[in-house]
Amino acid sequence: MIIQQYEIEKYIAATAKRADLQVVWQDDGVVCTDGQKVFLPRITSSTTKEQAEDLIGFVAHEAGHILHSDFTTLRENGIDPQHSLLGAIANVLEDDGVDAINAREFFGDRLIRNESSVRILSSIM
Repeated sequence: MIIQQYEIEKYIAATAKRADLQVVWQDDGVVCTDGQKVFLPRITSSTTKEQAEDLIGFVAHEAGHILHSDFTTLRENGIDPQHSLLGAIANVLEDDGVDAINAREFFGDRLIRNESSVRILSSIM
C-alpha cells in the first residue's frame, strides 16, 4: 500500500496544482476547502480504494471550480448557496458544469467522479 499511497498523494497534488491549490493532510479526517487549500485526511494503510477515489474526485472538482467557475454575479447580489434557494440551484448547476468540463478534459476524472457520485448519492438515499 505504501507505493499506492505515494502514487495517490502525487496524483492529488498534481490535480490540486492545476488550480494553484495547496493540499493539507490532516489527522482528523475533515474534507473541505477554503478556495486556496484543500484539507484532506491522511492516506493510510487502512484507506480503501473507494475513499482514495473520493479524495481524488473532491480535489478534481474543487480545482475545476477555481479554473472554470465565476461566482462574481452571485456574490455581488448576495446570493449564497447556503442561505438561498436560488443560490443552491445555481450551485448544483455549477457543480454539474464543472464535472462535465473535467470529464471532457480528463477521462480518468470522469471515471473516478462517476463512481464517487454513485457512492455519495447512495449514502444520501
